[in-house]
Amino acid sequence: MAAYLDLVALRRAGNVSAEQAMEQAAQTGQGWAFVRIQEALARSRVDKVPHWESLARLTAELDLPVLDDLAAIMRQSADDGASVYATLRSRAKNLRGELLTAQATEANADSEKMTAPGALLAVLVMLLIAFPAIIRMLNT
Repeated sequence: MAAYLDLVALRRAGNVSAEQAMEQAAQTGQGWAFVRIQEALARSRVDKVPHWESLARLTAELDLPVLDDLAAIMRQSADDGASVYATLRSRAKNLRGELLTAQATEANADSEKMTAPGALLAVLVMLLIAFPAIIRMLNT
């Protein structure tokens, strides 16, 4: 979604209309998210409703609040003619930060899970190294 936000922002910076920017940005990507956005935008074109309404419906289907943010920003852009390049770029940057934080948290949790097995392995290695010496001391 961060990539899509960046692509829409770049299209809007190129003086493309809000709906065209959303369509061109969606056609650039090939992942499942881009395909779902392409389908929603095509549906809105056929139904003759604004693209941000289709994105709002897709938000409900996929539970992606980022799409709802994009729909609100683009609605405002179309209504007011406001420049939204900075807004879209900052939202994409914030989204990337959230994703990196979530991944770092998950990586830390996985590292914590490996502490006990690592300690157990260290104890077993120490026992294997010390076992012959202890047996030799007990036998003499």
